[in-house]
Amino acid sequence: MKKILFFSILPALLVAGSIKYGFSKLDTSSSYKVTSKDGILSAKLNFPAKYKTFFISYCSLYKGFEYKLLVSKLYNSSIKTGSDYDWRYDKVTVFSYSKDKLNSLVDYGFQISKDYNKKIKLLLGYNYKETSHTWIDTYQTTTKTNNTIFIKDKTLHFQEKFYTFFIGSDFRTKLFDKVSCVLSPKLLLSYIDTKDEHILRDFFVTQNFRSIGYEIDVSLLYNISKNNKINIFYRDKKLTKSHIKMKYHDRDDYVFQTLPSSYRYKENSLSLSIIHTF
Repeated sequence: MKKILFFSILPALLVAGSIKYGFSKLDTSSSYKVTSKDGILSAKLNFPAKYKTFFISYCSLYKGFEYKLLVSKLYNSSIKTGSDYDWRYDKVTVFSYSKDKLNSLVDYGFQISKDYNKKIKLLLGYNYKETSHTWIDTYQTTTKTNNTIFIKDKTLHFQEKFYTFFIGSDFRTKLFDKVSCVLSPKLLLSYIDTKDEHILRDFFVTQNFRSIGYEIDVSLLYNISKNNKINIFYRDKKLTKSHIKMKYHDRDDYVFQTLPSSYRYKENSLSLSIIHTF
């Protein structure tokens, strides 16, 4: 019965809809701060990234609902500067800087929407995103002696996984004859897993938590023909969480310590795409 229903819906999904494809430029920053239980010692690590993606989405209309699938692929990543600061009694004791590069990206999701009226659309969706950073060429300085050492090898490997559910709405308005604007605020509920492997120190740390955040999207659309539009798109996104248990694992995955921590993620992106309706 389910197979019959699926194949009866499939032709309708494939007949009416649109394809969107283009390029995005993203600037992101992930960071965490961990503190000793007595509050004397603390450390903060920052993982910035600047990269470009190619993306494609397929959108289909069926019985008043709009269904969208989206996938992005990494094609270029710039080297940024990652930082690691250690404090004792709020005074910096050790700090380091490293070359930070985003090595891999997995990014896909879906969205279901329905028109509330001619200017407002209601949104519901899910996105999965996975990133991987590597640090090399680390300069580490001890403030007490002002001594700096250089480490050529890989020093850190940082991974993040985002399982994000969202609700939101599109607010559409016409600016000029062929130009329209869409403002899309969204509320995010994200399940986040992080893993930071300290390659030369024989341990890694993990965080597993839920975070509530926001995403604001702004789109400008220009009709170049009956079935084609140019889309310029900007996104601002933020996720934060405090009071997270950070687990310290040895090489055998044994948890030998748990400390309080916090987390912050910030994303800004700009994209240019073509929308073809059929």
